[in-house]
Order: sequence, then structure tokens, then C-alpha cells
Amino acid sequence: MSDMFETSGTGRREYKVPTIIAANFEDWLDLVKTVLLSKGLWKYTNSSVVCVLGKAEEHEREDTRAAAYLKIVAGSEQLTYLRGLTLSKAILDKLKARY
Repeated sequence: MSDMFETSGTGRREYKVPTIIAANFEDWLDLVKTVLLSKGLWKYTNSSVVCVLGKAEEHEREDTRAAAYLKIVAGSEQLTYLRGLTLSKAILDKLKARY
């Protein structure tokens, strides 16, 4: 794999994730899982985190971050299938069903 990072406009290094196709979905998913784990967000994609009373706003914010990341790296071709989904688990489940 070539350089996995690209420099953003802010000078930060970000992960480059390949576009999803049926042939690379398992590799794509593994890379996305690793990135989300590194950001502490993977737990939102599989409902392994429980929303604690008084922490709903934080839970929603973190799940939204995971959802946004998934939609961005899924690519514009997938947005038709993901439109209206706001929970990271729902987005990932939809992509898994598609591929």
C-alpha cells in the first residue's frame, strides 16, 4: 500500500481510505475499523457503548463523528444508499448488507 496518509489543508496528516468496491470491502472495513478504533469511535458502530444518563449529548456527538467519517470514506457513490441515516451502526449495517 502506498502512503496511507495525506496532508489536509490544516497541515494535519489524515488517513487515506480507498473507495469501496465489492472486491475490497473486507480490506476497506478492516482499515476503517482500525482508524475508528484509533479515534475511540468504533464502539459506536456496533452498539457496544451504552448511553449513560446525563451523557446523551456526548454520546450523540461521538456517534455523529463516527457516522460522518463512515459517510465520507464510503464515497459519494454510496450516499444514495446512506441518505437519511445518522447513526454509525445503521450506516455500517447498510454498507455490510450492500457488499
